[in-house]
Amino acid sequence: MPSTNTSTSSPVVTPSRDALHKPFSWLTEEAERYPLADFVAITKDICHGIQTCIELVNNSELDRLAQEDGNDVTPVLSAFDSSSLLRMALASSRLMALEADSKLEWIHKYGAPKMRAQSSTQSVPSQPSRKEGE
Repeated sequence: MPSTNTSTSSPVVTPSRDALHKPFSWLTEEAERYPLADFVAITKDICHGIQTCIELVNNSELDRLAQEDGNDVTPVLSAFDSSSLLRMALASSRLMALEADSKLEWIHKYGAPKMRAQSSTQSVPSQPSRKEGE
């Protein structure tokens, strides 16, 4: 009988730097080295995806209500698809919250002492306010 590989880990594939195509990233090469930058970038993508899902579901629900009032509109999503997207949005936000909890735990355990040590030798810029960063 042939052996089966029951390992659940998949090989890590890193993009080739000698190809013309570079994977999209919100981060510049310099910013990629900033602590937690990858988490912030993926959070941005996931939050925008969740927002889009909820907007589609909401618009479809409004269209269904309009249909009940006799308007001739067709929702973008079926009730089943709306429910599926809401469950995916909920699961995505739960995963993001769990990952954020893990990052916060690390920051509290290791990051704060490291930042204190660095701040005594160099100044660390504060995070921009929402208006400055827009």
